[in-house]
Amino acid sequence: MSDNDADVVLVTGDDQLQKLVARLKPAGVTLRCLTIADLKNSNLPRADQCWLDLDAGTVPEIEHYHRRVYFYSQMPENAPLLPIGMFIRKPCATTAVTVLWAGVVPAADRTITGPEREKRSRSGLLPAWFLDLHELDLREFCHKCVEKLPPRLGYAEMTLYLYDVEQNLLTLAETNSRRQVDLAIPLNQENDHLLAVVARSGKPLVTRDLVEVCRARRMRCPPALQDEPRHAALIAPLITRGKLHGLLQLNNRRGTNVSEVGLPFEHVFEFLARGLQHARQYLRARIEARVDRLTGLFNYRWMIEALSKEIRRSQRYGSALSLIMIDLDGLKSVNDRFGHLAGDSLLRHIAGKISAALRQIDSAARIGGDEFVVLLPATDLNGARHVARRILSAIRTDAPVIERKPLPISASLGVAQWEKVWDETQFIAVADKAMYTAKREGNNRLVCHSRKKTTETTTPASVEHAK
Repeated sequence: MSDNDADVVLVTGDDQLQKLVARLKPAGVTLRCLTIADLKNSNLPRADQCWLDLDAGTVPEIEHYHRRVYFYSQMPENAPLLPIGMFIRKPCATTAVTVLWAGVVPAADRTITGPEREKRSRSGLLPAWFLDLHELDLREFCHKCVEKLPPRLGYAEMTLYLYDVEQNLLTLAETNSRRQVDLAIPLNQENDHLLAVVARSGKPLVTRDLVEVCRARRMRCPPALQDEPRHAALIAPLITRGKLHGLLQLNNRRGTNVSEVGLPFEHVFEFLARGLQHARQYLRARIEARVDRLTGLFNYRWMIEALSKEIRRSQRYGSALSLIMIDLDGLKSVNDRFGHLAGDSLLRHIAGKISAALRQIDSAARIGGDEFVVLLPATDLNGARHVARRILSAIRTDAPVIERKPLPISASLGVAQWEKVWDETQFIAVADKAMYTAKREGNNRLVCHSRKKTTETTTPASVEHAK
């Protein structure tokens, strides 16, 4: 092998990605790391696979590689037409890179072709087709597992549960079963449900007759299976590093149950557990990035995204959509008099009052120091006015108390219903204008905006004063 030969060539300027790929590289394969600046005349060294970081800059010619993998943070708007390959968003999960390496065949073994190449594994790594399952979006990961895994593992049906550690509960994530399945299964010691017992044991259960196993072990069998004389199944807790992340149930074994994995099922279960762990961490990070830590409401970033989606929904279905802008009157005086801790307590109190006044489909966000916005899908101006009244009344009648004294706080509210000529920015501006009108009128009140039928001018109407 010459100096320019490698099993994988990685082109990136991302030190974190390069270190992760190098750290997980199995023994027996070769890796060469380059940056765009290292390339001369856009020529890449000979290699079986090219892993290209699209954030690195100019895309070199990579058509001749046997396999291509693309890393990216955000796909460029004018992205070039790339040869077929696997796309993986950065930052990469450890699982993703581990599975990428599982699909690398060392130079010494490249004479092996056909199906055997896909199934071949080294040092306990999973086969290359597991790349198809890697997905950081939790819902999509669960869907891919249920869709793709059963035939690979020799079964016809699969049900996947997620574990809720706070409630000690298994909750249904995805199923393709034609039978009735449980939506939730408590894991308390008193529950003798088959899946609860297996989950608590931490060990997989493989059987040709699930009903007989339930009878022998005095476990409660799911009602949908009791009428069947024989029911082959595989039930496995999904555990990694001693922590339960979910549980899968495979039903209706096919033929001789020859698995296409080529490895003990324990490797599959651990991979799925890690996949669930990474997907849930990613979901949690996305949620936290859109939640205001002080109040628990959503933040400005979420509000803009949600408003854009709701406007598109209203455009498509012709449904009403309204906004309420809320600005507190007197937060500065509370901070000056009692300190910022009291101000923070006040904001949490107000956030609770806003949330309590909303329906399940409504949402609220804190978008500034003392500013809030309420998003009301399927709600016209009159309906939004009623919600605003409830919020205003709650703030007036249940003021927070500090040092046995009620905090001097009130709120000004602006209400608007979306019009087809408005985008997100214009919609917010209209509701914001109504809120500032309420402030100019003396605070502690709400103002609704409505569009006159004869003109496009938006003018204030229905001013409600505090009594």
